Amino acid sequence: MNVVLGMASLLFETHLNPEQYEYVESVNLSGNILMSIISQLLEYAKLESGKIEKNNEEFDLRSVIEGTVNMMFKLAHAKNLQLGYYISPNLSTVVRSDPVKLQQICFNLLGNAVKFTSNGEAAFICSGAQRLENGKTEWSFEVMDTGPGMDGEQTNRLFQPYTQVGAQKGGGTGLGLYLTKQFVELLDGSISIKSEKGKGTTVSFKIQTDDVPPERQFQEPITALKKYSTLLPKVVIYFPLPCIRKVMISSFLRECGFAISFPHNDKEMVNTLDHERHDFLVMGDPSLYEQVRDAIKKSTINNELKMIIISPTYRANDPDNASAVFIQAPYTASRLKDALDVLTGAKIALIHDQNNTENLMIEKLASKRVLIVEDNPLNRELIIKLLHKAGISSVQWRENGIQALELIEREQIDLMLCDILMPVLNGFETAKRIRSIEMQSGRSHMPIIAVTANVLPSDAEQCLQSGMDDFLPKPIKPSSLRELLHKYLVN
Repeated sequence: MNVVLGMASLLFETHLNPEQYEYVESVNLSGNILMSIISQLLEYAKLESGKIEKNNEEFDLRSVIEGTVNMMFKLAHAKNLQLGYYISPNLSTVVRSDPVKLQQICFNLLGNAVKFTSNGEAAFICSGAQRLENGKTEWSFEVMDTGPGMDGEQTNRLFQPYTQVGAQKGGGTGLGLYLTKQFVELLDGSISIKSEKGKGTTVSFKIQTDDVPPERQFQEPITALKKYSTLLPKVVIYFPLPCIRKVMISSFLRECGFAISFPHNDKEMVNTLDHERHDFLVMGDPSLYEQVRDAIKKSTINNELKMIIISPTYRANDPDNASAVFIQAPYTASRLKDALDVLTGAKIALIHDQNNTENLMIEKLASKRVLIVEDNPLNRELIIKLLHKAGISSVQWRENGIQALELIEREQIDLMLCDILMPVLNGFETAKRIRSIEMQSGRSHMPIIAVTANVLPSDAEQCLQSGMDDFLPKPIKPSSLRELLHKYLVN
């Protein structure tokens, strides 16, 4: 799965037409769902053996939830379901906790909501955050759907392992909700279900997180949107049909500081364009794009109105209309911010700065020598491609620790990416021997990065104790690898 998802991420960075993009997106989604099932089985085994652990690292809670909603959106769209989510832009969402456990909780609950709802809608809502006396913050969430619902006897059995009830029978491992409850409790929280047959289900859960210093709370997309609310304050939100996404994006933009106009049909839309000047429009039905574009051109006071069109599938921008940008649903703070950057020209300057930064980084990386120690040829191929794409031209590989040691004694290597589980000599022992060689010979310290699927606190501690500097989780994300290269080879 590391190779499948890694290659899919590389494909996303190439020039794809809409059809190709949709195919790669489906491969990526299927791979992530399969990874989730595998993770559930592994976590269940850890629970049974008493070896489950809680990680505690800094992350953006908003990004974890948006990532899960993004994965589920394609499945919801295939069933003609409306899928919404909401987290207030005024909440400080950079926290310390276990992002993997939270992601699994969100994935299981939202996945069930989409899977067992035949028509209507599902939603993931952050209903608040409260500071506790113990110095932690308690977060409250709700996952709602308009599915078939359950009676009291069925809901009482939901959190038992290998249990499926009512409409929930027919697919899956039967471990999802059991593990979800264990994960919620591991994060010092609680979970409950309210359901009624024929009226849907609401799952409520709470978790506690540790705070991070205020200076670490910078959330660039939210900050940028609040700045745009002073530059482009007046927004038209146009979703012709009533839906939960319409309500949630309106609430989100209003809390960012925008003034919202809310036409409910075509007639009100035309009336809004004719009688009051606005700065931009957010539209939820791309099939109406041409019609609305023409209406804007005819308007006497809004003929330069900028447009953000939220499309359920990938759609390229109109080359003949620089005032319109398509973004793929679901809306996120980052996507809205990027769209406004494009519409205001800020994106051009940003791309120029990014290109300069990337070119400088590539220049610094071009002379670096990297060694990959990995016995799986497909994993090696993926890492080599990722390194080349990042700007590393000198890449060598070896299949095990003994071969790596022989190379390192002969040649100067700037950084080593090392698998943990290898034949002949594993990653831990390889790192220990390298540090011993450096100590005895006086050679400079070579950064060693563990490439591993094991990222629990005990695994990370073992990596550091063996002499490794950091770790790169599998499946490998190109952005994570670039960050490590920048950290150890550029800085």
